[in-house]
Amino acid sequence: SLFIDRGILMTFGNGVHGSLGHGNHNDVVHAKIVEALIGFEVEQVRTGLQKGGRVGGVLCIRYMYTVDVYEICTIY
Repeated sequence: SLFIDRGILMTFGNGVHGSLGHGNHNDVVHAKIVEALIGFEVEQVRTGLQKGGRVGGVLCIRYMYTVDVYEICTIY
């Protein structure tokens, strides 16, 4: 994943389990805007493995909306 101007998040790579945020499981060769986050200023994206040795990972996105900062995480 990467950032561009104004906190817009773009992702690319393996879309397994919908992990790119585009609402499908397709692989993306070139960076594509995560449309679900348009209107939010993305500040940080973190990924990592699940605790306890489970297969999969965790994706956390920290974003700003109006003056408040939020963080959402998903397990895949």
